Amino acid sequence: MLLALCLHHGAGVSKTRLVELLWGSAAPHGATATLESYVSLLRHRLEPLLGTTASPVRTMPGGYRIDLDGVDLDLARFERLLRLARQPGTDAAVALSRYASALSAVQAPLLPEEDAAWIGETREAHDSAVLRATLEAAELALAAGAHGQAERWAAQALQRDQFSESAWLVLLRSFELRGQHADGLRAYESCRSLFAAELGCPPGARVREVFPRLLGADEHHQDDDLDELLDAVFRLHLALAADPARDGVGTPRAPGAADAGLLTRAFEDDSSRLKQLLDHVTRQLPGTPVSA
Repeated sequence: MLLALCLHHGAGVSKTRLVELLWGSAAPHGATATLESYVSLLRHRLEPLLGTTASPVRTMPGGYRIDLDGVDLDLARFERLLRLARQPGTDAAVALSRYASALSAVQAPLLPEEDAAWIGETREAHDSAVLRATLEAAELALAAGAHGQAERWAAQALQRDQFSESAWLVLLRSFELRGQHADGLRAYESCRSLFAAELGCPPGARVREVFPRLLGADEHHQDDDLDELLDAVFRLHLALAADPARDGVGTPRAPGAADAGLLTRAFEDDSSRLKQLLDHVTRQLPGTPVSA
């Protein structure tokens, strides 16, 4: 019963609803009277624990509610901080701090030992709310230039939903903005492979649009040799994709828009094989530590 009241976040719960939550369709005769005795017992147990004679379980017309002012609930703290973080006009640094505090309050799973159907539904709704808040925090951190925090929150969001394109996009954009193009390409390959293997389709357009930017970024920010090798493979595909048929004056046709899809897929496959080859060669170099 205490769980039922707490999970309603201070809102009133009717006696009829509490009977339904506690017993379902198997409510005993006199269930309302039994419920009222439970409330009396609950108040008797809570008052000494909270050091007060004013029980947080309050009577309301036709039911009961939990007074959140008298109880420190992680869920209530999460929702309160989230409301503050979302207030229009809030400074980005202040909002990020509130998001961080809110999310730290709900790191643990919600009631994992409870298997009642209504608790399962509440758990699903809670998980969705935490995921949404994590994505909001990651996107705000990215916009504020807090790339490390953005990447950590994006990674947390992906732990909750590995197919979250919003989380993948934050991760890829952060790598792009930090100039970590090789890391971005590796992350994109992980995303592409996951979607292909599990869903049989590529990620959405917003995620795919980052790929050519990561690939072409080394023209201005060559951060390592892997970027150069990947770019070389891409240029090779451009050359090979040209139509071998001549136009009558000896000029091969350059690849057009119709070739773009095939070209991108072929390049992604080659880039994956190239990275595997590079990893293999690196392991064969003298003095290279062998991972367990």
